[in-house]
Amino acid sequence: MARPRLNKTTCNICDKTLIAGDNWIANSDYRCRPCKKTLNANNYNKNKEYFRNAYKQWTIENPNYKKEYYQNGKEEINAYMKQYKSENKEQSKIQLKNIQCSIKPGVYGVYDGDELVYIGESKVPYARKVNHFSRQGIQGGKSNITPISTAIKEGELDRVNLTFKMLEFINDPQLRLDVEKRLIQRHTPRYNTDNMYSHIQ
Repeated sequence: MARPRLNKTTCNICDKTLIAGDNWIANSDYRCRPCKKTLNANNYNKNKEYFRNAYKQWTIENPNYKKEYYQNGKEEINAYMKQYKSENKEQSKIQLKNIQCSIKPGVYGVYDGDELVYIGESKVPYARKVNHFSRQGIQGGKSNITPISTAIKEGELDRVNLTFKMLEFINDPQLRLDVEKRLIQRHTPRYNTDNMYSHIQ
């Protein structure tokens, strides 16, 4: 069955016969599909070339654009990172304070497996735990050096086998000292022979 033809039957460009559904889309301009495709491609290339040349000319007239653009972007990023670090620093301080306050004052013990190897007391036990087990303390940080961190550094104790446990929760400083002394006399932990570190708050 022959395909329908309209009044205009030839392409405006190549004069080929237009057949709806074959080489021509009905209700469009009178150009066959190959000519329309070629025309679109040519227009695209012309536009592409035009914008390429325009951009090239613009960069010649504005030689510092890229430098200024990247410099401005770098400054914006640095400002954002500075603000982000500042906000997170404050948040970290609050979180650390909450963690430190999560363990109430009292007398604590450090265990090597099932053996109680050290007894101490502190107003902030979490901070003392960090002093004993932190990398800074193990590496000999002046403010964090303890008998336990020294033993770990010298290989006498293995950090993996150590645990930190609260023995008694006591708010009164003098009572904490008395209980600590009593427990040391009872259990005689091997790292409490010199007890000069146990009273650091």
